[in-house]
Amino acid sequence: MTHRMFSPKRRVLIVLMLLTVSLLCASCQQGTKSLYLRSSRAGGGGEKYNVVDITIPHQSVQVTDPNTVTVTIGLGGDMKISAHENQTAVLEIDAEGCLINGVADLFEKEYTDYFTNADLRATVEERYWGYPTKTPNYFENMEITLPTGECRGQIDVTLYIKEDLYEGYTAEVTVYYASNGNVIWFSERALKEVDQKDRPVSVDQKR
Repeated sequence: MTHRMFSPKRRVLIVLMLLTVSLLCASCQQGTKSLYLRSSRAGGGGEKYNVVDITIPHQSVQVTDPNTVTVTIGLGGDMKISAHENQTAVLEIDAEGCLINGVADLFEKEYTDYFTNADLRATVEERYWGYPTKTPNYFENMEITLPTGECRGQIDVTLYIKEDLYEGYTAEVTVYYASNGNVIWFSERALKEVDQKDRPVSVDQKR
């Protein structure tokens, strides 16, 4: 039985080919994973009892016309019903320069049963240190239509409690976006631009 041996030169070529394939695969995967952001567990006044989150299927997508991306918004709370009998909750989405569900750049929806509907209760995960982590169980799909040319901006998602004489902001999360007219990127960090190689550049990134 004979063993086939590669020459040193051929071994080097094989290694280089494997490295090239690996880099190409990594490049293809860049931006394909989803982006998930959730509002903070605490604020200046302590624990936040409401939560919103947003899921975008891919961190980057090719620009189309219309340039529409479907995002999923989650919301929920962990507040005592008896203390909020006369209050409702409002979901607000502000995406200046875009269209939300094909209409305007500001969307609002009021949930009159926010404190009585079990579907709107968040799952609460206690922690040994710090405030509990809350995860929504109720979700809304929204279509965001963004500009087709070069642009940058942000999508603000806010959940606040509403009463006749009172409005209290309770949870918010922001997604930033930028496009070079070819590819649009979404990020948790403010974006300055998308460069000529279709890569995102954040405002605090040194070039």
